[in-house]
Amino acid sequence: MPENAPRLVSAPQRLSYPRAAQAEIVRLHQKDEYYRNLFYDQLKEVAIDFLGARRSQVWEELLTLIASTAYFGLSTLGGAQSLGEEYVNSVMRHRATGKIVGTKRRAFFLMMYVIAPFIMTRAYGQVRKWLQKKNQEIQQNHERAAMQQAMLEKAGEIDLTSHHRGTLKTWTERTLQWLAQHLPGSHVLSAPDGLIAYASAAQLAMFYLWGRYYTMAHRLARVDYIHASIQRPGSQPLSYEVLGVLLAIQLLIKLSMSVRNSWKKVQATKEGSPASEGPALTRPAQCIQLDQEFINPVDGHQQSMVEESPQCVPLAYPNPEITATPNLLGFESLSSDADRQNYDVAQAAVRAKTTQLEAIAEEVLRCTLCMDRREPEKGTSAVTECGHVFCWDCIMAWAKEKAECPLCRQSLQCARVLPIYNL
Repeated sequence: MPENAPRLVSAPQRLSYPRAAQAEIVRLHQKDEYYRNLFYDQLKEVAIDFLGARRSQVWEELLTLIASTAYFGLSTLGGAQSLGEEYVNSVMRHRATGKIVGTKRRAFFLMMYVIAPFIMTRAYGQVRKWLQKKNQEIQQNHERAAMQQAMLEKAGEIDLTSHHRGTLKTWTERTLQWLAQHLPGSHVLSAPDGLIAYASAAQLAMFYLWGRYYTMAHRLARVDYIHASIQRPGSQPLSYEVLGVLLAIQLLIKLSMSVRNSWKKVQATKEGSPASEGPALTRPAQCIQLDQEFINPVDGHQQSMVEESPQCVPLAYPNPEITATPNLLGFESLSSDADRQNYDVAQAAVRAKTTQLEAIAEEVLRCTLCMDRREPEKGTSAVTECGHVFCWDCIMAWAKEKAECPLCRQSLQCARVLPIYNL
């Protein structure tokens, strides 16, 4: 071979690309979010035309799921770049092998990123609703047993079966009641100071510090992004480590304040419990009651309350099947047949009235937008200028789409919607 002949250079078997920078990944997801919201808006307009604004509002979460699944299914699941990835010229890869992500891992990523949050939210809501219903049934059974025991004790009889209840059943009932009382709602978990917000902030802080996984779905699927564009030699991408440090400090401060407030409430409850020597806490003068605290509007002083105010009426009516004792109905004795007949008539009237009041309460407490039972004691209800009551999130979302009351069509403004308690 002549000395001046060109030499053949073998191509590398594997091309290596630099990892996408944090700024590129942020722009990537912002672009995907923009187009996904654009697709959702168009889908919601179609749903409003076919289903109406009311049902579209009820099925808003399902429409969001359909829009996200359709957007990523048409792009990422098929192996192509999404519009955000194409915007910054990045490609998804498997972190462990360094290869382009295959179809199975893309499907798993979409399952964790889009479908799993929807399923977990719905499942959590159903479980919490079942626990609330079970708790109410347990309380009604206890009331029924107490009434029957009182009637037997008054008649001079002793019911020995109530003293030999199974320990497993008792432990199960107490566990269900504790869960029903302490499990927060979905709106509490997704609030700015909720558990989901803390987890998202921690994940974002780790991304700013190390720049690997933007969301928890990326971390579970172990996928990140590579940059397919040519970079200038010696150029360094922007770093977000300072933002990560600041976000981590903010997260630690918020967590410490939450733990401190929770500890104060626990200590105040222990000090003011009925078993202590101090008297029961009463409402201070010139104070308002908000949740479980008394607040002075003048100086903003807060004081935890121990027991509910006697004016606080429970919003759940008792079971109409519970038998009322003769004393509660005004009968001193049931010695004659006439007294027993009158007692049966009064008992039937009480059951009918209780059933009627329970139906009225269920109708009054039902939000006509989401068709779920409102929780007035938690302050999540709102009233419009025309006097109609809805869930706060439902009416605010409705007002942003349509500036009129869904019941009477009166003009509606978000600034004039008022939050209410215990109504």
